[in-house]
Amino acid sequence: MIIQKKWLIYVLIFLLLIIALFFFQQNQEATSVIVEEPVEAVDEIVEPTEETVESAILWVDIKGMVQKPGVYQLKEGDRVKDAIHLAGGFVEDADELMVNMAALVHDEMVIFVPMKGEEVESTYSSHHVASEEGKVRINTAELNEIMTLPGIGEQKAKSIIEYRETNGKFKTVEDLLQISGIGEKTLERFRDMVIVP
Repeated sequence: MIIQKKWLIYVLIFLLLIIALFFFQQNQEATSVIVEEPVEAVDEIVEPTEETVESAILWVDIKGMVQKPGVYQLKEGDRVKDAIHLAGGFVEDADELMVNMAALVHDEMVIFVPMKGEEVESTYSSHHVASEEGKVRINTAELNEIMTLPGIGEQKAKSIIEYRETNGKFKTVEDLLQISGIGEKTLERFRDMVIVP
């Protein structure tokens, strides 16, 4: 009887050791997963603002000869080729040569892919014209489009493009005051005719 109790105690101790070893091993695996994750030091915490979040998301309307026309969400820095890819690519009759695949997309952009031989309205052919109101997108407009603004001739239009290429996109309409020859009065003449996305 005493021998049986001793064996029972040994078996219980052995089982407890196995259970303890099992839990210890499980705990080690969980700990090692946590330890293996890389941790980077952050100098300062930058809170995302509404402006940063909004500027990163772009909505683009793709029409015409693509597999799945519609409105697509892209991010800043994406190009027309990315938008066409999201829309399933061109259909067989698409006139691919009429689409500038390298152009950067912007919010509220309309991309129209015409059929081969189809004449395209100027509203669709130029991705630089802003929207239904016909405002000029100052960050993408070409020389002749900028020159349509009152008080802006060829030289000031060239200065705007040069400033944009050197310093990056305009963030506000007031940034145009940085251009030599554009003052408050000139800006007021065309303030409502431009869009700074």
